[in-house]
Amino acid sequence: MKRRILAAMLLMLAAALPVPADEGASVIQSSCSIMEADNSFIVYCYAQVYNSTRNVVCMEEGSFELRSGDEILVTGSVEQMTPYFLKPGETAYLYDAAVMDRTEGEGIPSITGLSYNINYYTVDDAFANRDLVVTGEQQREPDGALAVLLRVQNPLEEEAWNPTLAFGLFTEGGALLYCDGRTLENVGIPAGGEVTVRFDVSRLFTERWAEYGADPAQIRAIADCGGDD
Repeated sequence: MKRRILAAMLLMLAAALPVPADEGASVIQSSCSIMEADNSFIVYCYAQVYNSTRNVVCMEEGSFELRSGDEILVTGSVEQMTPYFLKPGETAYLYDAAVMDRTEGEGIPSITGLSYNINYYTVDDAFANRDLVVTGEQQREPDGALAVLLRVQNPLEEEAWNPTLAFGLFTEGGALLYCDGRTLENVGIPAGGEVTVRFDVSRLFTERWAEYGADPAQIRAIADCGGDD
């Protein structure tokens, strides 16, 4: 049964942290948004991951934990990550949601921490994805919602099958607000061709960003397709 969303609050835990060499596929910043529903809170969590190793890595499902002081409010599985394979120095995005029970009259809980445990393993360089060219554009809708358009170009000499694309929305200062992504299954971009993909961001998010003075000023997008193997 669909939950009726009543309100939203933004929590930003965004801090671009230095990542030691060879530490792994590490979360460098994260944020979350909490939505009030009839009998629960829905927590949307976002993170930016960086491959600081000298190898191609493949990320696997991990977990995240939301805390209020010493209390663990909710734990969840990391299942939405784009892309899975990361070359050295590449970025990926994580985006998942968890549900917290809510008692009648309970206000939005105070959040003090969001932590991640991401599993990954090293793979052969043959699994490295091939880069595509991508640009992002924001469009405001009449109701206040936001549309993010990603235009993906194929610079390769052959068709780019099953392209994967993702983006993060950042403030002018570089704080992560939101991210999303997808793989276009059974889709091929001809050599030299282009495709435009639209992502919709609910006005519930944009309204709360405005309340907190957190304007989505930057789009950082990535796009690639499978390696030769």
